[in-house]
Amino acid sequence: MNNSISGSIGPFFQSLSSIGPMLNIIGLFSIIAAIDYKAIFYIVIIAFGFSAFNIYMPYRASSLIRSNGGYYAITGTISGKRAGVATAYLYLIYGFSALPSITLFLMSFASFFLNSIYIEMIIPVAYTTLALYVISRGVGRSVDTMKMLGLAEVAFIIMLDAIMLIRPEGTVPGISRIDFTGGGLWSGLLFGMLMFSGSGSAFFITENTKNGKKTVPLGIILAFFASGILMSISAYAVQAFLGGRMLSYSMNPYIIVDYIRSSAGSMVYYAFIFFSLSSSFNLTIGYLNSFRNAVARMSLDNILYMGKRRFYALVFLLNIAISWGLYLTIGSFYGFIVVSGIVSSMYLTVHLISTASLSRWMLSNRKRLSMAILSVSFVILTITLAYSIIADATSDVMIDLIYAIVLVAVFVSILFLSRRPAIDSVRFGGEEA
Repeated sequence: MNNSISGSIGPFFQSLSSIGPMLNIIGLFSIIAAIDYKAIFYIVIIAFGFSAFNIYMPYRASSLIRSNGGYYAITGTISGKRAGVATAYLYLIYGFSALPSITLFLMSFASFFLNSIYIEMIIPVAYTTLALYVISRGVGRSVDTMKMLGLAEVAFIIMLDAIMLIRPEGTVPGISRIDFTGGGLWSGLLFGMLMFSGSGSAFFITENTKNGKKTVPLGIILAFFASGILMSISAYAVQAFLGGRMLSYSMNPYIIVDYIRSSAGSMVYYAFIFFSLSSSFNLTIGYLNSFRNAVARMSLDNILYMGKRRFYALVFLLNIAISWGLYLTIGSFYGFIVVSGIVSSMYLTVHLISTASLSRWMLSNRKRLSMAILSVSFVILTITLAYSIIADATSDVMIDLIYAIVLVAVFVSILFLSRRPAIDSVRFGGEEA
């Protein structure tokens, strides 16, 4: 891989763009509000705090191994081929699910303004084509695009938060009014932690980055804390701005756009729409950069064989099939919730496996502080995943069913692969510490 990125700025914007700050505000905030609109600020704060432990894994792992394989590479290097391949398969499910999640959000967002089935159906085709064109130009140019759009996005969010904070319609409920033991809080945390799931995406561009073992970890940690602070302030601002209208927001999330227009004027209204769309696009570029690099590394590591053209074609066709299928059967917004739940569950599972592997390495090397942080992260991830599965069983059982099917399929695949000579050819490339 060529070193087309220098310094920590590139990894910073790779991770920040993969978090999608503005998309979190218009997309994931609305899902959290639909689950528990009174606790949205507290859910974001807790998710930020929990994720501070979870971000340690990609932060530390990216300083130990320089591989675009990311999570599966560190897992395979430490815990063996079967664990590494299983993590790679789970990451593939995560990767192929992420774009439909974003696309379904855009289709749902468009339906609020246009209510045209023809435009909504064309979105997956046009959007995927544009995104694949940008990443096909190379990692360096993709990162340049993310820098430009990311800076403008952050500046707008800061301005938007200021507008909402000086024009509040209510206040954030006191902590005593929040039920911290209910399933709604933990189900909301599943999506709250999904907001920060892209923080470690710079791990997947280490081979494209000069001095990647130093610049990538720095970019990851800076992007995480910058986005966490920004999202916490934004959650407070949204809840204070909406006040008693939070109930309406929980039932119709895009109504916040109309509230902003009536309060701040048409210019802010149109800017809000523009940056919601640009954030979605920036997030897509960041995620596809990581995913494309991981799949390319899987081919080099003999896990699967997929050239760039086949990868682009598969991403294109799967996104259209999933987006159209869910749009026509259960609707774009509920489809967005279901696919986002699957993406979050896959992220938590991959993170759990990689965290366990890195903990093993830290234990053998007597890194006590690192071991303690990773142990806390493992417990948080396990509890969050378990509670979210229980909560989904009573609300969105489809998420649990698909998640269970994926786990069984991966387990069976690994058992089948273990009995074939192909497992012997698997290797995990990259520079180790």
